[in-house]
Amino acid sequence: MAEIIELRLCETERLILRPNVLYRFTVASDCPRCTELGAIYMNPVTKRRLADGDRALALPEPTTKQEIAEQLVVIWDGMLALQSLDDLGSEEANNKAYANLNTLQGHYDQLKAKLKGMS
Repeated sequence: MAEIIELRLCETERLILRPNVLYRFTVASDCPRCTELGAIYMNPVTKRRLADGDRALALPEPTTKQEIAEQLVVIWDGMLALQSLDDLGSEEANNKAYANLNTLQGHYDQLKAKLKGMS
C-alpha cells in the first residue's frame, strides 16, 4: 500500500516526489500563496464546468412547457458538468460543488414533475 501525504499547494514548489507515495494537494483558503497557485492550476475545463453549473443555478422560474423543457436541458448539462469535476483542491470548494449538484438535482426533479402535471 502506498503512503499518502497531504500537502498544501504552496508546499509543492520545492517538493521532491518519492516513488510509491500518493500526494494529495489542497488549496488552503487562509494562505495567499495557495490561493494564487490554485488559480493557476484551475484548468479551463474545470472553469467551464463550474460556469455551466452556475448558469443552471441562475435560471429564472419557467412558466410554459417550452421554457421548462429548455431549462431541463440546461440543468441536465449543469449536473453533468458538476459530476465530472475533479477535486477542486479544497474541502470548501468540493462541498459547494456537491451542494450545487444536489440543488440542481432537486430542481430538475421538480421541473420534470411540473412538466408532467402540465401534460
